[in-house]
Amino acid sequence: MLAKTPLFCSLAILFSLATLAQPPESARVAVIDIRRVLASTREGQSATNKLAERAAPKRDELAQQQNDINSLQERLRTGDLSEAAKQNLYVAIDQKTQRLRQETEAAEAEWNQDRQKTFQRLGTRVMDIINRYARDHGYVMVLDASPPQTPVLYASNATDITSAVIELFDKPAAPPRTPDGHSDFEGTWTNATMTLLERPIGLSWVLQEEDAAKYEKAVVADRSNDRRDGPPEIDVGRAYNDLFFDQGNRLARVGGAVRTSLIVDPPDGHLPPYTMEARRRIGAASAYAQEHPADRAQDRTLAERCLLWGAGPPMLPLPYNSNVQIVQTPEYVMILVEMMHDVRIIPLDGRPHLAPNVRQWMGDSRGHWEGDTLVVDTTNFTGKTAFQGTGESLHVIERLRRVDPDTLLYSFTVDDPETFVRPWTAELPFTAAKGPVYEFACHEGNYALSDILKGARAGEQRVDEPAKK
Repeated sequence: MLAKTPLFCSLAILFSLATLAQPPESARVAVIDIRRVLASTREGQSATNKLAERAAPKRDELAQQQNDINSLQERLRTGDLSEAAKQNLYVAIDQKTQRLRQETEAAEAEWNQDRQKTFQRLGTRVMDIINRYARDHGYVMVLDASPPQTPVLYASNATDITSAVIELFDKPAAPPRTPDGHSDFEGTWTNATMTLLERPIGLSWVLQEEDAAKYEKAVVADRSNDRRDGPPEIDVGRAYNDLFFDQGNRLARVGGAVRTSLIVDPPDGHLPPYTMEARRRIGAASAYAQEHPADRAQDRTLAERCLLWGAGPPMLPLPYNSNVQIVQTPEYVMILVEMMHDVRIIPLDGRPHLAPNVRQWMGDSRGHWEGDTLVVDTTNFTGKTAFQGTGESLHVIERLRRVDPDTLLYSFTVDDPETFVRPWTAELPFTAAKGPVYEFACHEGNYALSDILKGARAGEQRVDEPAKK
């Protein structure tokens, strides 16, 4: 049974006092069963089911404890036992009963607390809908008629709006639109998530919420840089503690399903095999990097040189600064990525791609609308970005769609026949975040790069000195 939250208790009292004002007979009055609204909406039913799923293991454990007690009582009743054995059984039954009572009370308290939080959140949205419905339909008073402690004893000519409010609650909210009629993506968003690009070995495609909660808790504890276990070199490697990171504390949820990989095609959640040409190219690049790790600044990665990291396409979560700001006009969409403060300005006017001999780190993007979905087609990459080992033939198609007021669903397909034996697709949510996005001035103070080069020269000198002797 749903307990009345403080919100609804206050509401009921307010309405019951309001009846004393004796509004004129022409005033429109409505009644509503708040508890039925909460229990009958799709979100309310889903929340109730999830609460029951989380409570099921403990419920089964308590049921087993009760079965154990019943077995002991049956043994005491039917067994031919000595007085000492009976006394021992009495003590065991008493101890198990006390433990069962304590754990049951603790479980009920936890259940009620979780239920209170869940339905308080739903209740806030219900109140917004009630206020809007009452205003739009001219009601001057709405009385909470929820049993069994309803304050409403009599309401002449009152209209029951319970079903109407449930219908409004379940009705998908119309996505906001720009003045030119397209879906509005403007604002600040984050794609930080615990879900990795490829699925970890041993995990299924989706997880139940209970299993996801256990997995999330274990990952947060394991990756914590605030730990102090391990030898000194590991401790030094944790110099940047969790204050500096934002890797997400939850797995990605898409359509209510808990995803264990961003890759959705291939279905196994892993990158498709590399071509023989890609293996040769990646192997050669790796060998060069080992032999010439820091001959010059250009031997270091674009990210290490604070030139490009995470701007995409595609746009994937980063260890930190996984925020983007989107600005729309009828002719362009601008995507500002917090990391390295890179900007993509995407024309929507149907112009062709740049000539094939013009190559750019972020490629050449062209956008168009397919209904409420923004489709961005990007070609003309250089081989320097080398996303997942790709080369100049990389072709990325991104899709961005607003699925609710706080979520954009972002998907992308990577097609590079010179690198992968087949195209592959991934998707992840972008959730609304508080702005603004601040400038990430990395290159302007990048002393580490010069230190890396100095260290490499010092290392070479140490190697050469014994040879000279």
